[in-house]
Amino acid sequence: DLNKFLNECDKKFNLGVSFENTLTTELELQEKLQQSESILGSRILRNDDEVVEVEETHLISKLIDEYISTIERQKDLREKTIIEYRNTLETMVEIIGDFPIHKLSQKHGRLVSTTLEKLPPRRKSSSRFKTKTVQEIVKMDVSNPMDARTVNKLIQRCSTWLNWVVRNGYYEGVNIFHGKSIPSKNRKDAPTRELFSNEQLKLIFNVENYSKKTLNSTSPCKYVFYWVSIFGLYHGLRLQEICQLHMNDIYPLNKLWVIDINEKTTDKKLKTKNAKRIIPLHQTLIDLGFLDYFHILEKKGKERLFHELTLGRDGYTKNPSRYFNDYLRELKIKTPMNKYDFHSFRHTCNNALIQKDVIEEHRNDYL
Repeated sequence: DLNKFLNECDKKFNLGVSFENTLTTELELQEKLQQSESILGSRILRNDDEVVEVEETHLISKLIDEYISTIERQKDLREKTIIEYRNTLETMVEIIGDFPIHKLSQKHGRLVSTTLEKLPPRRKSSSRFKTKTVQEIVKMDVSNPMDARTVNKLIQRCSTWLNWVVRNGYYEGVNIFHGKSIPSKNRKDAPTRELFSNEQLKLIFNVENYSKKTLNSTSPCKYVFYWVSIFGLYHGLRLQEICQLHMNDIYPLNKLWVIDINEKTTDKKLKTKNAKRIIPLHQTLIDLGFLDYFHILEKKGKERLFHELTLGRDGYTKNPSRYFNDYLRELKIKTPMNKYDFHSFRHTCNNALIQKDVIEEHRNDYL
């Protein structure tokens, strides 16, 4: 009988579920089977001899907890950053709900994007909004919602979390937050550069193309042209930051070669006060022989890394900028219809870090 069958299941799988009372209704039977299934996880009982394996499910909230625990173990991460990530992901759950991750779909990505742009900044500390749910707030008249830059930052945090979920095998779908950023209403905040695709990068750094325009050219700046693009791609440095480097800005630190971005001399200018940073020299540059080149200049007593460049109104960037724009036009990458230029390397580098789940704070330290 049914009682006997369920008790045998209990013994076989050590469920710890008691089936003392006879199940007389379909509803009671369903409740008991749901209880058994929740304990078994991914197993569903079909009969006393067969257990069919189905996909194990994980609640979004549980995966958020696991992700936060993971980033908490990164000792160089500030507590404030961890709190911001948790708050963002909890807002995401407020918007779409908490359910098994395999049910996540593109409609949820769109819902997060369209809802965030209707929410006010600092809503949890606002006397008007702090007691309201997200659903209640979007029905209110919010005169000053979050700006596009803030919304896109929150969407990017959700995307970083979902990348982690995918990489850990909890979700097999595509990242539903890709392409969900919102356009800026403020021209100042609007993105002004485009990313290079992998195909474009292969074309730019094709040995024949690249050597012809750099090492094999007759320009006195050929070594400058060779290295600046590689610096741009692997470090995401601004062109000015690269061109104004002094020899003593590159040095070994704790067994690593580093690049020191600073304003220690009068010829240097940084875009913001936060642009000062020390970053590791990428291994690819070392593999390409950059340190050999560096030591040759060192023996010659050069003060600046790219000493061939002269200081002008816009710093040292005039010739490298002109060279690179001409090169992109020759390759038919740059046209009047797009915005590719040297700064596209910076955006491409940032995007690569995002795809590798590097959190925002660490990207900011690097870029």
